Parts: sequence; C-alpha cells; structure tokens
Amino acid sequence: MKFRTLTLTLAAAFLATGLGSAPQASAQSPMQVHEQRVASMKELGGAMGRINQNQKEVAGHPQVVAAATVINNHAKAMPGWFPAGTDMVAVSNGGKNHAKAEIWQAKAEFDAAAKGLETVSADMIRIAAGTDNNAVQEQFKKFGPACGACHSKFRAPLQ
Repeated sequence: MKFRTLTLTLAAAFLATGLGSAPQASAQSPMQVHEQRVASMKELGGAMGRINQNQKEVAGHPQVVAAATVINNHAKAMPGWFPAGTDMVAVSNGGKNHAKAEIWQAKAEFDAAAKGLETVSADMIRIAAGTDNNAVQEQFKKFGPACGACHSKFRAPLQ
C-alpha cells in the first residue's frame, strides 16, 4: 500500500512539474494537439474515478490527494490545450471528438470554467489531506458542477 501511495504521489509531482502528458501547441500539428488533449482528458477522467473510489475512507485520502493533484494540474493547463487552429475544422479527419466550436468562440468563458475546476480540485487536495470523510465527500459533490460547466456548453456528443 505504501508503494502505491508513493507511486501516485510521485506521478502527481511529475505532472506538477509540467513534465506530464499535457498538450503543447508548439511544434505540433493540430492533429497531434488534438490527440494529446484527448489523452489528457482521459487521464482527468481516470483521476475522477480514483477520487470516487477512495473518497469514503481515510485510508483512501492519499489517493484522493494524488488524483486531485492530477486534476488540478490538468485544469491549470486546460486552456492551453485548445489553441487557435486546433478545432475540428483545422483537424480534418480528426476522428472521435467532443470539442464544440464554442471553446474557441467563447474562450474566456471556457478558461473560466477550467479555473473553476482548478479551484474545486485545489480545495479537494487541502481537504483530503485531513481525516474528515464528510468534508471529502461534500467536496467531491462539487466536481459535478465544476465539470458540468465545461461539459454542458463546450462538449458535444461524440462525433
């Protein structure tokens, strides 16, 4: 168990340094940026699943902290995952995609939604560092609206 906690903590630290798999616009084609952001979104979803699995017991709090750290780092980076010229018009034959044009049309609103997820995840990191399961579970409920702020306006059914 200690090894897994150490591994998750090191992974979170690795992502915190900016060395994780976050999309980078420079020197990448629009398709490469798209593929990187899809991979990063999958990591974000996986981290949400780990929080859900570990939120109910104090023994799971280190995993919650590590997963919330991944989400926090991804939320900070998310506005940069959608640079101009990487929408699905630019990425012809882009394959499976959820991104709506509104991401680029209402960029400030999209960035604010990502900031909301950053705030919720930062609060989870702080709360899960303690031993109050009720507080962790209450904070977990805030992820739904934070994720929904993007999903409702900026995410389309899979195309």
